[in-house]
Amino acid sequence: MARYRTTLTGPQMDAALAAMPDAEAYARGTRNGQEVPSTDPTYHNNAKYFAEKAESAFPESYATGAVRGDIDQSTQTEEWRQQARQNMGITDPVWGSITGNISSQSDLTEVVSPLINQWDEQWEQGRLNPENGMELASTERVRSRYFELKPNTQYFAHSTVGLHILFFNSNKEYISAIQNVDNAIFITPANTKYARFCESVNSTGTYNHDISINYPSTYTGYYPSALPKEKSHIGGLGNAIGMKGWNQLVKNGNFEKADSWFVNNATLSVSGNVGSVAISGTDGNIAQRITPIVGHKYLISADVKPSDASMQIRMIYDTSGWSVSAYLTGTTEWSKMSAIGVMGSGINYNVFYIRGINGSSFQVKNVNIIDLTSLFGAGNEPASVEDFRAMFPADYYPYCSGAWADLLWENASPTSAFAAQTVSVDWTLYSFVLVIFKSTMTGGGENSHIKPCEYDSYGKLQTIQAYKMVYRNYHIVSAGIHIEDAYAVTAYNSGESKDNSFCVPIKIYGIR
Repeated sequence: MARYRTTLTGPQMDAALAAMPDAEAYARGTRNGQEVPSTDPTYHNNAKYFAEKAESAFPESYATGAVRGDIDQSTQTEEWRQQARQNMGITDPVWGSITGNISSQSDLTEVVSPLINQWDEQWEQGRLNPENGMELASTERVRSRYFELKPNTQYFAHSTVGLHILFFNSNKEYISAIQNVDNAIFITPANTKYARFCESVNSTGTYNHDISINYPSTYTGYYPSALPKEKSHIGGLGNAIGMKGWNQLVKNGNFEKADSWFVNNATLSVSGNVGSVAISGTDGNIAQRITPIVGHKYLISADVKPSDASMQIRMIYDTSGWSVSAYLTGTTEWSKMSAIGVMGSGINYNVFYIRGINGSSFQVKNVNIIDLTSLFGAGNEPASVEDFRAMFPADYYPYCSGAWADLLWENASPTSAFAAQTVSVDWTLYSFVLVIFKSTMTGGGENSHIKPCEYDSYGKLQTIQAYKMVYRNYHIVSAGIHIEDAYAVTAYNSGESKDNSFCVPIKIYGIR
């Protein structure tokens, strides 16, 4: 990995300081408290002006950019560059270092590009019907998988051929399509959550890394994506910047549903991604069982709105001592509770909970627990909540265990015959799928099968049971994994019979 270091000499710093006869005008864009007019020589050279230009230059979802990689600064004078550095608050003559493959203007553009191209460049052969969103077979065209776009938003489609772009809602139900989009701006429908596209003309059936769905739409070129998996999964970004892998340990912390929450001396209802909790007894709370690691540093956070300003809401891990805790009292407005702490020894219950006072109620949303030590490495964790939010400003991040494998589905009736059906799982975040199955519904031992997560591909569960060869196929489809009927073969070349008591799937894991 390359490392670059730039040092300003004493004369260079002196020149920069000499170029600022009026500190207030250069630093704040004001003279005697009044904004400088456009005729003032400091108008285009003050910190306020540069901050506004920097903010407008970056996509709205990325607020921490420092240098635009697609702006040529080589034509500027050294005096201009020194002034810009001073305006941005870089007063130490030693800049520090930048790590990564940054050796040219194009390399900087590639660093910026994942923020622009909204498509993850995951593709397959085939077409899409722009009339109904259905998949059509083709070995001569390329189509995308599902990727997320915002509703009522303007994007630019860069491509060397026209594209049919199809829009889907949050349930991946077809909405509408636009056809033959060729290097042009388009606007998404009001209820868009996902999109797909396909080439409108025949090609080689191979993607040539020349298609880009850009936001903001002012970016009209091709920008490669550095996120090979779905962007809603922060792990891709974490790995890209060298961290050890994302983890957000609260399930349904955005309260899409009440699953995974335990309710004690209280009632919980969910609507519009908000949990409403009514306390009906002593120590009423909602909780999740999460096993912390002794000595690791954790961040906890949630948005809470109490019904009574006198109540106290606590958000803690329940141990022999409250190692990580946040409190809220004295308000009935939405407030953010957050804290960072190190998990101590003597863990009793391994429980995280949010509680109120008997007879009171509160609303809650955006609950996160993040193992900072696992994420950043011991000794490298953010020192404060503010430091963490400077890197990760979103109110909520989706659940991710931080493990290599996540349990995606579990059979609720493992001792019953298993008829052919489609299991709804999101396999797009994973590289492999692992299926655990029993030889027969009455027992016979557990077996497993692993295969790459490739759309429209097949796997086979098979074993020997009671002198029979038994098997069933499964098929990776857009809606999840379709598990077919089971069959038994009693003798070589003697035919087979359907029997769904065999090869009963019990668990499906996704492996990154």
